[in-house]
Amino acid sequence: MRTLLLICGMIILSFFIKDAVKENKSYNINEVRIEQPSLKQEKEKTKSETKPNPEPKKKVVYLRGLGKFTPSDLEEFKGYIKELYNYDVVILDPVQTKSQMYTPDGRSLEVSECIFSLNNYDKTTIYITDENLVTEDLEVRGGTYLNCKTVIIESGNYNKDTVLHELGHTLGLEHCDNPKCLMAIYNDEHITNDFCDECKKKLKQ
Repeated sequence: MRTLLLICGMIILSFFIKDAVKENKSYNINEVRIEQPSLKQEKEKTKSETKPNPEPKKKVVYLRGLGKFTPSDLEEFKGYIKELYNYDVVILDPVQTKSQMYTPDGRSLEVSECIFSLNNYDKTTIYITDENLVTEDLEVRGGTYLNCKTVIIESGNYNKDTVLHELGHTLGLEHCDNPKCLMAIYNDEHITNDFCDECKKKLKQ
C-alpha cells in the first residue's frame, strides 16, 4: 500500500514538472525573439547615411554701367571674369553719376568718391564707364580698395588685365613685383593672363 501511494505521488509530481518545463521553455522562446529589419528598411537607412552634401554655390559678381558707357563692354567684361575666375556674372541696370563723384573741375570721375557713393557691402559689383577716371589727379584704368566689394573701371584697350587685376584686390591681393603677374603694375609690355605662383598661394590661404 505504501509502495502504491509512493508510485502515485511520483506520477503526479512528474506532471507538474513537465508543465513547468513547458511553460519555462515557452517563456524563454518569447523572451529572446528579435524582429529582423526588412530589406527595404536596410536600403532606406543606407541611402540616408550616404546622402551627398550639396555643392557649394558659385560666387556671383555684378556688372553695371556707370554714367556714359558702352553696353557691349559689359558682355566683354563678363567673358573675362567667367574665363579666369569661373564666377557667375549678372548684368544689372546702369547707374547715373552724381556731382560728388567728379573732380572739382567736373571733368573726371574720382575713384574714391565713386566707391563711397556706390559701395555695396553685400555684393561684389563692378561699374564700367567710358568717362575719364582718376585717383588723386592720376589717370587710372580702374580702382578699388583691398577686400572692397566695389570696383570702378574705365573701359579701354586693357579691359581684360584691368578687371582681373581689380578683382584680385577685392580678394585681398596687393600689387606684385613679378612683371608677368596679373597683380603687377606698369607692365603693359608683358602678357599677363594669370596670377604668379606666389599670388595663387595667397588666394588659397
